[in-house]
Amino acid sequence: MDGSISLLMGYFLSHSSKTNCAQAHTTRTYVHGHTNEVHGSTNQVGRNEDFKNITKDNCTCIRWMEPMLYTLHCGLRFFSSKKNNGYDTHLLAISPLEDGASLNAQEHHQFLKYVLELFGLSWQNVAFLIGDNVSTNKSLSRITNIPFIGCASHRFNLAIRDILKTEQFIIDKVLQVMVRLHYLLLSAKLRRLTHLRPVLSTETRWSSVYEMLRRYIRIREHLSSLDSEEIDDIALTNHDNRRVDTLMKQLEPLESVTKALQDDTTTVSDARALFDAVTEKFPGTANRLSSFADIIHNLVFDNTILKLQRGNRNALSGEELQSIR
Repeated sequence: MDGSISLLMGYFLSHSSKTNCAQAHTTRTYVHGHTNEVHGSTNQVGRNEDFKNITKDNCTCIRWMEPMLYTLHCGLRFFSSKKNNGYDTHLLAISPLEDGASLNAQEHHQFLKYVLELFGLSWQNVAFLIGDNVSTNKSLSRITNIPFIGCASHRFNLAIRDILKTEQFIIDKVLQVMVRLHYLLLSAKLRRLTHLRPVLSTETRWSSVYEMLRRYIRIREHLSSLDSEEIDDIALTNHDNRRVDTLMKQLEPLESVTKALQDDTTTVSDARALFDAVTEKFPGTANRLSSFADIIHNLVFDNTILKLQRGNRNALSGEELQSIR
């Protein structure tokens, strides 16, 4: 696949009504930064030989980024391979979808088709799709008849969320303490005792629960010094604190898996090895992480990529060979 071109379609969906001002500001800054990047990148397109030489033989993929904003934006990148097996990326466009769009698979199909045509491409240039394991993305794969690879990080997040359901009571108790520590007076008192600030968990990332519990453990020794009924009324018992410590010991190795999955060098084969290790230690995650999990949209294509990355091309079945032609 040397010299191939890949396209990255990024969507940023802002739940602005559910985020605080700091989060909203961070998101706006993030999107604004991508917008500024467009101006520098588009000027290079005409001079970039890789982009000029896009053909139907080039490998093109479309990938969705984690939803973050109610206002839907589409960012387009192309990837040009380098001799050292790395990739140069250039953001070519970022634009909101039309107001009133239903955001179903057909709407996505029409919009992506339009963007591809802007660069002289068509769906025939697309070798596979990458995105979260949601029904819209899978439907788009069926509409286009293009293989879909589900995001490994998304699968892992869902699996760990399943594990955390059994500990939701203790997680909610810690969250309640952290919320109150954001109160103005309590926050000021805590600041006199430590530079560490309270951390809140979010619904979308399991690792935010890990970060919240870790921060709680580091600041809990200061809670009694706050001399506040608002904290004393909801303070965790010794038994609760032992449960927090036990839960943290279970989550620490899982956090390292999360970071490994987010590494740009991690392959489908690497993800499979990580998932196998997790399911061996946490059998309850098999329904999300096993190689035959229902969440996988195209088992044949997934197994084909896995065999190719592990150097087992001769072991491919006729159906698997057909999936990559």
